[in-house]
Amino acid sequence: MTKRQRARKRRQKQTALFLILFLGAATIVTIVFFSSHPTGEIPDNTDSNKTEGTTDTASEENSTDTGFPTDTDTETESETTNTEEVRFDPKHWTMVLANYANPLPENWTVDVEKVQGKYEMDVRCAAAMRQMIADAKADGITLQLCSAYRDIDTQKRLFTNKVNEYLNRGYSQEEAEEITATIIAVPGTSEHHTGLAADIVTPSYQNLNAGFDKTDAYAWLSKNCYKYGFVLRYPEDKQDITKIIYEPWHYRYVGLEAAQIIWENGYCLEEFLEIYCN
Repeated sequence: MTKRQRARKRRQKQTALFLILFLGAATIVTIVFFSSHPTGEIPDNTDSNKTEGTTDTASEENSTDTGFPTDTDTETESETTNTEEVRFDPKHWTMVLANYANPLPENWTVDVEKVQGKYEMDVRCAAAMRQMIADAKADGITLQLCSAYRDIDTQKRLFTNKVNEYLNRGYSQEEAEEITATIIAVPGTSEHHTGLAADIVTPSYQNLNAGFDKTDAYAWLSKNCYKYGFVLRYPEDKQDITKIIYEPWHYRYVGLEAAQIIWENGYCLEEFLEIYCN
């Protein structure tokens, strides 16, 4: 072997040794890396911290009261404002109150016209009553008036007759008048004097008692009377306010807007006037 051949062979051995050492070192580095990071991915700590910080900030901003009303707050405030802004003139003819504490003036008068048979009502609400009767008829319901406008003399006669009934049962004069006043308004305090009220029954049930609320006529009135400006005047759950027994047959004209408010909220007239006319 010549000198040149020996030098070449030596270089080949050196190269092979270098490759062996390099590959060994690379293998060790790879083993160490994958032992520390099993998934083979290098986490970006900077980005992760930034994301977490952003999320926390956003969450904190969402939970912080900015001082501005939310949509819910705005709606509630709007509803309250609208209720407060609605007002009715207590002197308007539809708002007249006749009850035990508010007798009508002695010179009270009203122009009336017939609405059904011999029964009359204030000319300003008579058409509404006639329309209600007609529309109920179209729905297969017969509304029959049994009382409407009454003058004070008629009321005196009715009141006296009822007092006498209780006297005949053994009640004292005071007791008889007190009981009668819960059934028939004291003359001068009856809604029937206003011409705005009517007692309504139906051919199949003509008794003026609580049983009327089991009839189809009552069911129809309960759903529709407010559409014509009428309301149930003496609800069952308002007797402590009205001082009048439950009368499912007695309806009073208050006008379309007021009737809808009373119907939607379950007010009696006294409550409505307290809220919207003061």
